[in-house]
Amino acid sequence: MASRRTRTVYQPLIEPPDVARTTERVEVLRAWLLDGRLNCVLRPTIWKGSPGAWGILLADVLAHVADALAEETGLPRQELHSRIRVALLAELERPTETPEGRFVS
Repeated sequence: MASRRTRTVYQPLIEPPDVARTTERVEVLRAWLLDGRLNCVLRPTIWKGSPGAWGILLADVLAHVADALAEETGLPRQELHSRIRVALLAELERPTETPEGRFVS
């Protein structure tokens, strides 16, 4: 008898709790893995005159991921941060895939 692969079914992510409590809010990025490939929607001109702000946002996301992984796995936050950073810089230097698609507004 052939073995069946079990597939993890993920529920949609929740909004951060503070979203409901503030009037100054804007969603800037959503990301999905579809058949193993990144698909995202974003608001690219949120910082029209400061595209470097995206670098700050992405660095903040990296820190949040490292914190969450540390909490979930018990591994040291700084080690996780370093491993993610190394992979990020390697991907920026030599991308493993070429992004496809187009911007739709």
